[in-house]
Amino acid sequence: MNQAIVLSKHPVGKVTESDFQLVERPSLPCEEGFFRTKNMWLSLDAGFRHWMAEGAGDNYLPGMQIGDPVQGVV
Repeated sequence: MNQAIVLSKHPVGKVTESDFQLVERPSLPCEEGFFRTKNMWLSLDAGFRHWMAEGAGDNYLPGMQIGDPVQGVV
């Protein structure tokens, strides 16, 4: 199983812990030529607040949808 932090609701005002939910999902198969990583920490920069708003998104990242894992840029 895989744990994911998902957006449980679009924040109104300040982002709070209740805007997120920890869920377990089946791990996807790791195809040949790919590798699996394990995240130990989650950090959200202030700029991500924009992408959490309902109807958000731009040319850089789409808006986060309810139930989707919190997105990041590597």
